[in-house]
Amino acid sequence: MRKLSIALCCFFLAVAFNFAIGADKGILKSAGTRVNNAADLAAALKHSDNESVQLPSGRLATVGQIKRLQPMVEKQLGRKLTSIPQRPNLEGPAIKISKNI
Repeated sequence: MRKLSIALCCFFLAVAFNFAIGADKGILKSAGTRVNNAADLAAALKHSDNESVQLPSGRLATVGQIKRLQPMVEKQLGRKLTSIPQRPNLEGPAIKISKNI
């Protein structure tokens, strides 16, 4: 009996995941619209599920793949993917830091 490494198991899971959502049908051959920020992602999620988008890392994914992972990612982030994170309000006095420490 052959032992499987963790990397090989992860590879098999990724292949099974791609077959399950249809990435094996040639959907991802052409470069899609580039997603750089939350506003671009919100606009991309309104497209059809078989349309491809290019992630900031350069990898291609279909809108259906992103929608399938959306609940898990939102749970991990603690916010909606389509909401644009706001900077916190800066209050109080500023602290001056000298260069010669």
